[in-house]
Amino acid sequence: MLHLSLLLLVVVRVCYSLEVSLSHKEIQQNILYGAYADLRNEIPSFQFYNDIDFNKLKSFGIVKVLNTNSVIISQQVLNDSLNPDYRPLLNTKLKKDIKPQIFESRNDFIEFRFNESKVKTAMVDWIPIGECHSNKKSSTKTTFSKQWSISAGSGFNGQVAFASIFGFQPSIKLDLTFQASVGGTLSCDVAAGKLLQFQAKVKETTIENVKRRKLRIRKGFMSQKLILSDETDWEDDDTNVIDKDSVETACVTDPDQLKCEADE
Repeated sequence: MLHLSLLLLVVVRVCYSLEVSLSHKEIQQNILYGAYADLRNEIPSFQFYNDIDFNKLKSFGIVKVLNTNSVIISQQVLNDSLNPDYRPLLNTKLKKDIKPQIFESRNDFIEFRFNESKVKTAMVDWIPIGECHSNKKSSTKTTFSKQWSISAGSGFNGQVAFASIFGFQPSIKLDLTFQASVGGTLSCDVAAGKLLQFQAKVKETTIENVKRRKLRIRKGFMSQKLILSDETDWEDDDTNVIDKDSVETACVTDPDQLKCEADE
């Protein structure tokens, strides 16, 4: 485990909104996230808002609205699916863990709309992962090890990545290989008298013009139709995710490729 001093080392912000840090928390989707991904084709779809069955929305926690290219997700489902410490209810099967949930914020939902979104993908070449490490004073080979993470941005990105797995246009395969952050451990040998720098190369996908708003939804009187009892203004933003299978790391010692600070 890294000491606090290492956790507080400088965070380098680079192009394409990526953030590189010399700390690492195990990056993986929890069991609920994976379950919803596996069941994505069972999520109820409705052509229009007025067609949405309130009971299906409450029991599944997620529905799709086709004419607006939207997904509506329970706030509690979103919170649990993105919580690395989430554990399923004891003595229940996975599908039962999803469908009959009683949500703490039972009427709070978030809608993500992709009807004006565009997608672009770019390779981000060889980002420095921290400072250069000097072995100039040694007469023998030395091994350096670091924990690291690369983040595509805020929690909004993780939410959109989750919403996007349910099959919306723009057409892009956002499956479990696409994450808001990736990380790992690097260990490299550096010869005597040399400098070493850890670097990474990643593929970043940007979904432009994603809209998001919060909804308070209740059931209509004597009907299963839903009523929007409260809603916020649309937030409009781009979101970024990283293809974890595209990540390459390198132990760089070539002076022409090093990106050290001037005093290193």
